[in-house]
Amino acid sequence: MRRHLRYRLMGMMMLLVLLIVTFVGVMLFSTIALDYNRKFYTDMNELVERINFFDMNQGNIVELIKFLPRQETINPLTTDRNYYILRGDTVINSNSDGGIIEKTANLQHVLAGGKNKTAGIFSKELDFACNLAESDYTLYVVDHRSELISSIRAYIALFFQALLIGSALTVALSFLFARRFLIPIQRLTKSAKAMQEEGEFTQIPATTKDEVGELTRVFNEMGVRITKNINMLQELLRNIPKPLFATNE
Repeated sequence: MRRHLRYRLMGMMMLLVLLIVTFVGVMLFSTIALDYNRKFYTDMNELVERINFFDMNQGNIVELIKFLPRQETINPLTTDRNYYILRGDTVINSNSDGGIIEKTANLQHVLAGGKNKTAGIFSKELDFACNLAESDYTLYVVDHRSELISSIRAYIALFFQALLIGSALTVALSFLFARRFLIPIQRLTKSAKAMQEEGEFTQIPATTKDEVGELTRVFNEMGVRITKNINMLQELLRNIPKPLFATNE
């Protein structure tokens, strides 16, 4: 019984630790990804506001091409973002070596005259597309989220360590619980079996004042009373005259 309760307790505690770590991890990852997305779209909207100062009708696309590489929010040396200036389906300028882009659903939607759509927090990449005011140019930015992925991997390693530590603490606490509660219950069970099978009763020391200690004291009192009653009954039977037994028979 003791082992069964110990292992069942250990399983419940480990399940509790796993649920807590998983819940905290999911909440933390969701918050980090949400903040990352929010910062990306905030940076892009601020960039578009600065770009709108250029008068594209007067051929300032050259000035725009010179302006974009100086922006920290799309600098490939400090971010994992690539920008593209499109005219229709043609890439006019880019900070990407290949200069080739994937026609995502969001980009096609913007090229068709729609508004930029925000990506989900667990999307593989973030993209932002915006038709520049009073021109036929489109700014397209892709964020590969490598910084976010690296951060999440670091947190995953940290959570695995926390899970291992929690599992070790669970095992240790289960053994402490066994010594504190399950071993006294085992002693009560052994004493009750001995009284049932052999008629012998040995009092168990009550070392605590909790429910287990109270149960032990009640068990001792009950055992003493039962032992006294059995002894009185045996003494009574020994003192009954034998002819009385014969008459009754």
